[in-house]
Amino acid sequence: ICNNWLDNNSNIYDDFSLIKMPKRLGKTAAVVLALEKIYQSESIPDLVFMTDADAILEPGCLGSLLSWFSDDEYGAVGATTIRRNALESEKLHRDMFSMLREYESNVGSTSMLEGSGLVWRSHLISPSDLFPDSNADDAQIASIVLSKGKRVIQDPDAKFTDFAPTNPSEQFRQKKRRGQGLIVNFLRSRRSILSNKGKISRTTIRNFKMNYYFHVIAPLTSLGFVITGIARYVQPLYQGNSPLSSVNGLELSLIGIELTLLSSIILAKLNLRIPFFSQLSGLASGMQALLSAWFRILSGKKSNIWDQHLETRIERD
Repeated sequence: ICNNWLDNNSNIYDDFSLIKMPKRLGKTAAVVLALEKIYQSESIPDLVFMTDADAILEPGCLGSLLSWFSDDEYGAVGATTIRRNALESEKLHRDMFSMLREYESNVGSTSMLEGSGLVWRSHLISPSDLFPDSNADDAQIASIVLSKGKRVIQDPDAKFTDFAPTNPSEQFRQKKRRGQGLIVNFLRSRRSILSNKGKISRTTIRNFKMNYYFHVIAPLTSLGFVITGIARYVQPLYQGNSPLSSVNGLELSLIGIELTLLSSIILAKLNLRIPFFSQLSGLASGMQALLSAWFRILSGKKSNIWDQHLETRIERD
């Protein structure tokens, strides 16, 4: 496909290299190959731009990203996604994190970016810095740049469009794989970022800790909450009593919280949007995906190789 396209569009690039992987090892491994090619060139470029096969850059996206690098404090800048075909819970989840990244970028730096539109200073990343046995190459790049004391931000004016799988189970599989890569990256980068407090602002450190808690700790905490909730109903039944035989004020509050969360999960499965419940369903869906990602990590499954979502690879003029 690439060769056919290049044959018909040979006048577009002054120079290019088409790199073939001898064996499919995932996108992070592909990025490593590309960086090795870049560093072997006679003239190493100041900036590297990365995009994805299933992303469409909106007009002005690349120019907006490049404009930040006139200031030396910026080490990596990512674009903002416009997500198509996403379920309501997925859309809310993405919008929530995009808004959070913009806030983090305004007050300091973010530790997560979108690889479908990402520019960084070439001297900040070497091929050996990346972990090819995991995905989330974009978050890996953001964390490495961050650990070297440069600002990492998401540009709200640089936009790209990508397409979610239309099948709910495929959307969840995509989110779970992404979550696994983020968890692995947070675990790997925590020490290098927290040990560089002199180079990194306190606000950025706080942002990183908050994201670390949400992706690494919160899913396990939510599992404990679910197990405790189930035990509250199972124990009286085991003793031959009704679970609601002696309900006090505290238990009524817990039942209310549990019913609210259960309702939000059901609404998410039905792809229905109701204020407040929809926000909860986005959080619940995210926790479910991260918890599933944790199980994959603990079972020894890697995230660099996966069955691709071919329906997102659309044809366009």
